Amino acid sequence: MPDPKISDPKAHPFHGTTLAGCIVGGAVGRGRTSWVCRAQHVRLGREVAIKILSGDLAELTEIRERFVAEAQAIAQIDHPHIVKVDDVIEDQGQFCIIIEFVGGETLQDRLDSGGTLPVRKALRIALQTAEALAAAHAEGVVHRDVKPANILLEQGSDEVKVVDFGLAGPKDLASRAGTPLYMSPEACQGKRIDEKSDVYALGVCLYQMLTGVLPFQGKTVRRILAAHVKGEFAPASKVNTALGGGYDDLLKRLLVASKGYRPTAAEAVTALTPLLARGAGKPGTRRKGGHGTRHTRAGRAPRRRSGAPPTAVVVGGIVAVVVLAFGALLLLRGGDDEVAQSIDAAANTAGATNGANPVTPPPPPPKDMAKEAFDAMKDWAGDNQGAWSEIARRWQGVADAHAGSEWADKAARNAQAAKERAEQEIQLVADRKAREDREKAAAKQRKEFTAALGVYDFAEALRIADTLPNAPGETIHEWRAEKRRIALLADEFLQRLNEGVADRGLPATHLKSDAGHDEVIVEADREGVATAAGSLPRRIPWKQVSADQLFTFMSRQVVSQSKVGGNVFLAVLAAETGLAKKARDHREVALLIDDSGTARDRLREFFPDDDE
Repeated sequence: MPDPKISDPKAHPFHGTTLAGCIVGGAVGRGRTSWVCRAQHVRLGREVAIKILSGDLAELTEIRERFVAEAQAIAQIDHPHIVKVDDVIEDQGQFCIIIEFVGGETLQDRLDSGGTLPVRKALRIALQTAEALAAAHAEGVVHRDVKPANILLEQGSDEVKVVDFGLAGPKDLASRAGTPLYMSPEACQGKRIDEKSDVYALGVCLYQMLTGVLPFQGKTVRRILAAHVKGEFAPASKVNTALGGGYDDLLKRLLVASKGYRPTAAEAVTALTPLLARGAGKPGTRRKGGHGTRHTRAGRAPRRRSGAPPTAVVVGGIVAVVVLAFGALLLLRGGDDEVAQSIDAAANTAGATNGANPVTPPPPPPKDMAKEAFDAMKDWAGDNQGAWSEIARRWQGVADAHAGSEWADKAARNAQAAKERAEQEIQLVADRKAREDREKAAAKQRKEFTAALGVYDFAEALRIADTLPNAPGETIHEWRAEKRRIALLADEFLQRLNEGVADRGLPATHLKSDAGHDEVIVEADREGVATAAGSLPRRIPWKQVSADQLFTFMSRQVVSQSKVGGNVFLAVLAAETGLAKKARDHREVALLIDDSGTARDRLREFFPDDDE
């Protein structure tokens, strides 16, 4: 995504130009698909930032749609820690987003120059970023590429501005997953990602701010992705010994591999707020001299008098050591849940044995069954895209089972949306079937039409053409001209032929070379030509007469070529029997012998694109 380290801010193709009402200045970043530049908004008279879609990518529909989706995604969110969008404009073939200009540096710049950040500063940045993500998630927008390079720190205040929602979009439509070093395990595995994937990336950023290193690393992208999926990382307090263990607990929650156990952005805000309020000290410790602890001059607690019996506190401390050792042993053998349960049981037993009050663990937070059902259904729907009827049924089941809760209302809305999508799919299928049926019917008609032309049955061809759409690749304009040609032949072909052979005794060999030597043409109809040999009637079917033979017979024996009308007829006949060159020849003859000036207009009736 945008890299502010650009050696020459003028080294981009838009410097000094005016785009979208802005005079474009130096570049401050270059992304995979865009340039980000400083600019002066002419009408508003103030400095802005302009994001310009790069080069030929503006021609790609998918990239353009995602570019506009970024602007729409940010514009719908009004939050102090999310960069604001002023406008999205297409100008001079370039797609541009006008956004507020934020002076300062990115968190990545800060990390590159200083390594770790002060704990309070890191917590403040993480809290403001979590607040921005919570606001975006509330609007149904997932950032999908949270990382230090996309977290701006305003000059002078270090207020956070989350930028570059270039991968953001509607949760079910966006397909890109982010940057490998900050990608969630589900993204690394190609699974469906959601709001909690942003929270995971935030956890990586916080770990990096507190320790100066990344929790998951590797020499190749494949190894980095595998490390995320495996989920093993060194506790932050081991990497930076100045930290307290309370940060380890928080980071473990943010970076848990299973997103079902990962907090939401709003829950991350709740977890970060008290840590920031507590200051930069180690969570879980008291500052020296605080209330509740006596200190000697050296700052140490007074020693117990010799010979005094051990107090419950001392015994409890000894037991605690035993409990921790026991927990470490279990950690080698079992999972975290088993360790936690065993430590709690051992601590309670130790407290009862030594007369102290039993250590009662705090009750687990009550489970929101409606939310759990909603989240489970959301995952199922994401894995079964396309089964809209079943998705609608299941969403409605969640709504009915948890009626009265906010999650029931959301489930009901999702059920209605899925139902509408199912109806749309049904309609699409019906439309597709109707279109296929029309195409099949048209193909059948086209075949019958071609067959009728093949046997010179122009009347039948005209009947079919009345309901036949134009052929693929043929304009309606061209198809109308062809139908006019066929109408002319339907009216004149048999009439001219019969007038030409009447009482003339023309030999049938003129029409069919292998006809009998004494066979003469008597008349013609839609089926063929009637002939006679002596007193015996015979018939030559049209399918036995080639187009060349028919045209030669008509042009030499039947139709006069000395008249404009005759040449127009012959040009039309040649065009509809596949003799394109002869059609051009007779169009030229018609123009050459035209004395009245009507030939060109008559030809354009049948050949509208004629440029003769």
